[in-house]
Amino acid sequence: MYLFYRNPFEITEEFIRKYNNSHGSEEQEKYSELARQLLSRSKRRAGLKCMGEGSHVQLPLAWAELLLLGLCRGKIQNDSLDSLLMSLDHAPVHAEQIPALFYLGESVLYWVCTDTSQKPNLYTCEVKILKLGYLVFLRLFLFHISGNLSGYQRSKSHLHVFLKALSQCEPCYQPYPNILLSVHFMLRSGEIICGLEPFEDDSASVRVTYKF
Repeated sequence: MYLFYRNPFEITEEFIRKYNNSHGSEEQEKYSELARQLLSRSKRRAGLKCMGEGSHVQLPLAWAELLLLGLCRGKIQNDSLDSLLMSLDHAPVHAEQIPALFYLGESVLYWVCTDTSQKPNLYTCEVKILKLGYLVFLRLFLFHISGNLSGYQRSKSHLHVFLKALSQCEPCYQPYPNILLSVHFMLRSGEIICGLEPFEDDSASVRVTYKF
């Protein structure tokens, strides 16, 4: 008889939920230590100490893992987002990153439109997420102008839904010029990447159903 074995070092939504629910419980230290180990492994995969290059580096996987760990509350969230920002800023640009970048782009827009933009004040986490969106769309834009996104019509279509939702959240960031710049860049570069006309205000709400 074979028993199903789940790798304890697999980063899943279930792990994120258990980590966040463990705060204040006897299991908090257990999940905190596991999260630290997972973060350390993901940072190594991102090659933060070697500018994203080396035989041990797996950028698309590392980016997906760091984004998921960014859903953990507290210090793990901040460290994960900081690591992801550093990697996206410094790592070399290769076409194999494109699927991961579309995933990151959709996830960031979902996060902004369904969570952060609904809060009354601007939080540090929100600033980091919007900076993350800027770097993701910058890479996608570079791939677009180099002609590497021609085979990603379905991904562009998905991204369009989230960009339209972001255009409706844009007024929330008017009091913050530096942050608004990131939002404008995502919208304008997104229009070009997706081959669309400029987004216009639409009284009908955009329903976003994507989860990560």
